[in-house]
Amino acid sequence: MTGDRRPVFSEQRPARQKAPRLRTRTGAGVWWILSTLLTIPVALIAQNVGVENPVYEFSPVGYVYKETFRSLPEIEFKNFTFFDFDGKGQPRVAFNLKDGSYERGEERSSVSCWLGGVHLLGKDAGGAEQAVALFDAVFIGGSSSNTGYAQVLELANGQLRVVYQISFDTDGLRGELEGWRSKYEPAKKALTIRASHYMPGDAHCCISAIDVVTFRWTGKEFVRQSVKTEPSEYGKKKAEEAKAKKKP
Repeated sequence: MTGDRRPVFSEQRPARQKAPRLRTRTGAGVWWILSTLLTIPVALIAQNVGVENPVYEFSPVGYVYKETFRSLPEIEFKNFTFFDFDGKGQPRVAFNLKDGSYERGEERSSVSCWLGGVHLLGKDAGGAEQAVALFDAVFIGGSSSNTGYAQVLELANGQLRVVYQISFDTDGLRGELEGWRSKYEPAKKALTIRASHYMPGDAHCCISAIDVVTFRWTGKEFVRQSVKTEPSEYGKKKAEEAKAKKKP
């Protein structure tokens, strides 16, 4: 276990937070916009050409594990069962990790998962231990789905509870996100996720942009601090191609 982090779900916080996402007309204008995304905050872009769309899903959970635990540092999370929860906080898929990863394959489908890390967040006012678990999963069936997860955990009186889940789409970005899809920086108390940002005309495999969302740990909960959109490697390539076509 490393780091530090975790929150209590706020009654004032909506179950699903939305962040601005870029939507434009199709054509060369899309690639011109992509070429500017490296430095322009997504909120500013949205004021000019955007419509709000969710870049991540924030779901209250409240799931309690049947096992009892003495402390978070003593839990062997590399050999632990995490879950994918639906929007109502119900478990849908179990990831039974062995040495930090999980893989299950059938004739026409497969599921894989790997743990990025578990970071301690300290204790709340009542003495409950808090942590955040970061992991990723790939679901393959008729098509594929790539999802990143940040789950806030709380341990009190031996009971381990998943407080809430932040999930986000990483489709089409597997290669360039091998470094990290989510990370927690204890010194800054900052959680950052990188999610797929579909531009008009993007195929499932080829995503033009990435949303970089940063949350700050307040000692009680994670609060969204910033959202930025930057081109993916595919987006950069298409922007350069569009520029080349405009040259006389």
